[in-house]
Amino acid sequence: MQYQPDFHGMGVFLIGPDARRICTLGAAARLAKARALVGHDTGQTAASGRLVHGIGGRKNDRVKVTIAFDGAAVPQQFGNRHTRATRFLTRALEG
Repeated sequence: MQYQPDFHGMGVFLIGPDARRICTLGAAARLAKARALVGHDTGQTAASGRLVHGIGGRKNDRVKVTIAFDGAAVPQQFGNRHTRATRFLTRALEG
């Protein structure tokens, strides 16, 4: 008997609540790590981190979870002439 992939079943899974839960758990762990790594002058940047849920992919056929911070996180991530780049989000996502 030859294996036949269930494309329809996988498509249903990718937009279903189980995939959303799995993606949310992984993203929440990375968000917590990013909040711990970001600078804590006021704590406002760390508090601004949030998870944004949606449907994405080339065909809008799968769940996506995005980690978002407000604009004050940009200088900490990439640096500027006043702030040294900490790459907090990159380090959180790498592992």
